[in-house]
Amino acid sequence: MQLKVGNYPFPVNAATIGRSFKIMESPDGVPYGEVHSWDVSGELLGNGQADLITTETTLRTSLGLQYQDLVFYADDGVTVAAAMPNLPSLTGVKIKEYSVPQVQGSVYATFVPFSFRAEATYIYGNGPAVARDMAMLEFQEVLQISGGGQRYGLIECVDAPAVSALVTPFAVCRATQHGSSKGLGTWPEPPGPIWPEYLIEAPDIEKTSPRRTGVGYVEYATAWTYKFESPSRLNGVPMRVL
Repeated sequence: MQLKVGNYPFPVNAATIGRSFKIMESPDGVPYGEVHSWDVSGELLGNGQADLITTETTLRTSLGLQYQDLVFYADDGVTVAAAMPNLPSLTGVKIKEYSVPQVQGSVYATFVPFSFRAEATYIYGNGPAVARDMAMLEFQEVLQISGGGQRYGLIECVDAPAVSALVTPFAVCRATQHGSSKGLGTWPEPPGPIWPEYLIEAPDIEKTSPRRTGVGYVEYATAWTYKFESPSRLNGVPMRVL
């Protein structure tokens, strides 16, 4: 078996790989991807200190180049046993740490031990990229309703306490529909007004820059506000994510 990091080929059978996979979930508890982790360890062989120092420096330089493919080949050097491709990873392949466990005895005389960890995040979905990009990470909406029907007011008196009186039996009902959502790979569209016939003005739409994560971006945030007025009491509930 042989491991390659980018254009750097490890000696055949020089590396041992342990792989693990962590499920990624949105705050709403919906799985949307996996973090792939490779723990690689082994020994670099060489003839004497000078050769081993050069060999280890070459490896360290190669691992210092982020966002490279990691491929583990079978003995034929062609069949892929396992791979951590940089694309279509959301974060890109990152080398998280590199170490030489010990420097004593025959180390740097006949061999140099090494270990490193690589990680990359991949998004679920075998469909079109648009479908994956629209994965919803968060969704929340608040509906506020006030007024409608009878409205009373206080009338101040000169020589007596204020008196409650009916101002109008047909007070205007006012409502606000406000919400926000975060998309995985693009800005989500607002869900639309609950009562479009009672909109008093065009909605307020706000979009926030996404957060960078390696080679990609996540958490595209959209917020919306709809304002309504009605001659009678409105009734409704906030929308839910689809």
